[in-house]
Amino acid sequence: MQSLGRKYPSPKGAYGGSFSKWLKADDPKPYGSFGNGSAMRVSPCGLIAVTLEEAQALAAASASVSHDHPEGIKGAVAVATAVFLAKVVQNKKEIKKQ
Repeated sequence: MQSLGRKYPSPKGAYGGSFSKWLKADDPKPYGSFGNGSAMRVSPCGLIAVTLEEAQALAAASASVSHDHPEGIKGAVAVATAVFLAKVVQNKKEIKKQ
């Protein structure tokens, strides 16, 4: 994640201040964030997953490298769940039931 983020240091909309510091760190550690950054980058987890459980596990792993606060992880899992369900269910009423 760091190598890709460093390759694109100024994306449209930019990174948050804490995530920017994390990208530049030699030894990056999670920083307890529960901001929306983990949810913003998680959509591919829902797209590549074969099962809902895999989407959720990938989302938690993706979030935990920086946004290790439980709420940050929950946000990422929620987005990956929605993306996965939109991919396989494709019916808003059915997705809402989940």
